[in-house]
Amino acid sequence: FSLGFSPSELILGRNIRGPLKVLNENWVEEDETAKDRKFNVGGNVLLFLPIRKFPLQAKYQGPFEILSKIGDVNYIIAKLNVVCNTVTCDGVKEDELPKHDLGELKADIKLNNSDVLSDPSSKLCHLLQDQRSDVMCLLREFQPIFGDVPQPS
Repeated sequence: FSLGFSPSELILGRNIRGPLKVLNENWVEEDETAKDRKFNVGGNVLLFLPIRKFPLQAKYQGPFEILSKIGDVNYIIAKLNVVCNTVTCDGVKEDELPKHDLGELKADIKLNNSDVLSDPSSKLCHLLQDQRSDVMCLLREFQPIFGDVPQPS
């Protein structure tokens, strides 16, 4: 039969604060640095997946579009050739890459190559004479490359 007290309680007359008791008293229910992760339906996310040939290595892949939300932490993403496309928010992060419309870029770039090519010796004075002559020979040989307006390659 038992009295319902531990031997240390019977001898000392009180509960002893052991290391596990101290740990339980100081334990925080949630990590203070943890954030509530929410993603918008229609937004793009990156998915943390293992690399096929190296399963112990992993990287973020994507972006994938979020199609719908299931519960608080589960999402359905648009991923091709996958039977199960439901993911939890643990292996997902927001796609932070800005979207650029390449159609808006203009080719108004003007380089100052003609200024340098008009008097290249002023820019080459730090070189030795044979190095300077080699660079001058290359500049004459590849003159069309050094235009002021970039050309498509």
